[in-house]
Amino acid sequence: MVLFIGAGSLDALLKRGISSGDFKKNINPHYFLAMALFITTGRFTHSYMLSSLLGFDTNSPEGSALWHEYAMNFVLSAVSTD
Repeated sequence: MVLFIGAGSLDALLKRGISSGDFKKNINPHYFLAMALFITTGRFTHSYMLSSLLGFDTNSPEGSALWHEYAMNFVLSAVSTD
């Protein structure tokens, strides 16, 4: 399933997370969305560079899974309070 959250929906989600204390208070939804997209899609758009830097093929099933897990954890750590 592919889910696209626009900046307006993301803004509401981030505000809810901030209110609950789960997310940091200084998050710009437009910048966050742009950075999250760049980080999570980087293995597609910059696969050669990433593969060279990381030492594994980001296009392989194993490499893709490794990058996906790291990218998602990185994105979540950018907004998470813990």
